[in-house]
Amino acid sequence: MVEENIGSRDRIIKSAIKLIGIKGSLNVTIREIASEAQANVAAVNYYFRSKAILLKEIEEFFNKEVALICRILKDEKIPPKERILIWAEDYMNYLAENPGVIWTLGSKVLVRESINTSLENFFSEIDIPLINIIRKITNIDDDLIILLKKTQIISGIINPLLMYYGIGKDFGADFNDQNIRKIHVELLINSILGC
Repeated sequence: MVEENIGSRDRIIKSAIKLIGIKGSLNVTIREIASEAQANVAAVNYYFRSKAILLKEIEEFFNKEVALICRILKDEKIPPKERILIWAEDYMNYLAENPGVIWTLGSKVLVRESINTSLENFFSEIDIPLINIIRKITNIDDDLIILLKKTQIISGIINPLLMYYGIGKDFGADFNDQNIRKIHVELLINSILGC
């Protein structure tokens, strides 16, 4: 029964993420989410009690999913450049496949609503391995330059997807295409890190 509940909760969360991505807006109803998840409205209300709680759960879900993607950054058995390329490609693919996550987090930022603490902790935690890899690849000691390169990389992953899914601007590149995303990531990392 517990596994069934976890499966139902995750299915509802994934359905909400999908619908938000399709609509390009947080304006999805509980009824629409229930229909997409093949659940009844009572089940959605049972697990989440409100849409606001569901949106917080989407943040938690994103946090866990991306934490799995980010484990590669700490894997010392893989050369640093290969690690950052794998991470960047996996991260961009995850966001491209789940544009509802971008809308959920972006909407909160735009209205200056705070993101939840676990997500803030995630971003704080990811900084160190990413900074260490950038430092290792570039041999740069200047902390400000390292931080700016980290910002450029993260922005270079997220911004094309925001443009593509947010305003429908593709700049001649179809970011739905995984091969385009792979080429983009390789160019991004190589140009920013000079490797």
